[in-house]
Amino acid sequence: MSRTPALASLLAGACLLGSASLALAAEEHNPAEPTPELLTALHQGGFVLYLRHGPTDTSVPDRVPVDFDDCTTQRPLSDEGRQVMQGVAEGLAGHAWPIEAPILVSPFCRAQETARIAFPTQAHRIDDLLRYTAAMTDEEKRPVIEHTGKMLSLPVEATSTA
Repeated sequence: MSRTPALASLLAGACLLGSASLALAAEEHNPAEPTPELLTALHQGGFVLYLRHGPTDTSVPDRVPVDFDDCTTQRPLSDEGRQVMQGVAEGLAGHAWPIEAPILVSPFCRAQETARIAFPTQAHRIDDLLRYTAAMTDEEKRPVIEHTGKMLSLPVEATSTA
């Protein structure tokens, strides 16, 4: 099955929610109506949805090293980020796209909060290798980048909703 590259990597079937790459800034958030062809393909499944967390409060930087068990060491979602993710949740709820659970989520608290807002009825599971790599050495980054690439390229079965 071929994948349709469109809608800023909005692909349904399985879902990864991480913060390993893919920049999303509030000022870059320009919603666009998907084509009927894309909507049909998304309803059939067989795609991966990869989202980065919503906009964050940049006045609270991540501490280095980040403690994944302590959200106070991490940059949180901003109120705007929560609003953007609520809009994502509403947009997703308006479609019957097959979303496979559990949703894989970065260990960052902002990504977990994003998952709870965007997918309020879906179970999620933390994947320690879906993480931001800026504060890592090249050697530390390698398994994270390889894992993320693998997760984004694994085949996903289409499930016809007809």
